[in-house]
Amino acid sequence: MNHDSPLISVILPVHNGAAHIAEAIDSVLAQQHRPMEILVVDDGSADESAVIAAGYGEPVRCFRQDNRGPAAARNLGLSMARGSLIAFIDADDVWSPDKLHWQLSLLATTLSAMVVRGQVQRFSGAERELVGEPWAAIHLGSSLFRRTAFDLVGPLDEAQRLSEDVDWFMRAQQAGLQMLVHRQVVLYYRRHEGNTTRDHEANRREFLLATYKATQRSKQRDGGTG
Repeated sequence: MNHDSPLISVILPVHNGAAHIAEAIDSVLAQQHRPMEILVVDDGSADESAVIAAGYGEPVRCFRQDNRGPAAARNLGLSMARGSLIAFIDADDVWSPDKLHWQLSLLATTLSAMVVRGQVQRFSGAERELVGEPWAAIHLGSSLFRRTAFDLVGPLDEAQRLSEDVDWFMRAQQAGLQMLVHRQVVLYYRRHEGNTTRDHEANRREFLLATYKATQRSKQRDGGTG
């Protein structure tokens, strides 16, 4: 272990994710980089999600809140995080084994960068059959953040149950944060019946809300009236 390497706080929100949460945690623990802490925030689950997470012991730390949505769960994790770097993973997704290796290297060589994003690859089924082509999604799980990015931009907007990542990245762009994008796949996004993205109407509504707020901020900045 390199004791001079930065502490990374990995935040994992979960709501009734017992079916897959162990795979998500295992993919974080399989990373080359240490030390790290994994903060699992149980967002009012009615299943065994919290029990599974607690069974890992250190470096997993477990917290619980009433069901308030993923943005609120991630914000609770941020408030408890001790690391100078922040990463996220959803309970049904999986990191590539070299995610942190690639992204730490980029942050180390570009000190002005506040966020680095990699590629996302969809998969389905127990055999992890790949679906489609990788793409550079605006996705919290495919990114690594300096902690100071959240000091500058603020936390996630808890009013948004969906597209809270889109909203945050829009605010970061408007704040002038430097963000890097690289071509390596770092996040495998699981397709299953429980995906929140399957509710297309709700996703469209929340995405439009995020873009509307970004437009209003631009108007206020430029002195516009509406």
